[in-house]
Amino acid sequence: MQHLGEFRPCTTVQMNTSFLKPLSGQDGLITASVLRAGKNLAFGEIDIRGADGKSVCRATTTYALL
Repeated sequence: MQHLGEFRPCTTVQMNTSFLKPLSGQDGLITASVLRAGKNLAFGEIDIRGADGKSVCRATTTYALL
């Protein structure tokens, strides 16, 4: 919604998540980015890294903007 500059109702069309390793005994840092936002669809990536800087989870998402 920050990328679009306003609230737009949306629904998840697809989400693919890969869990790479456990996040145990450390805090996680989540980074999310919008790859492309069109009139009807928005595409994004999410990365979760441990305090050691290693990626523990990666996800790609597609949302339908209503």
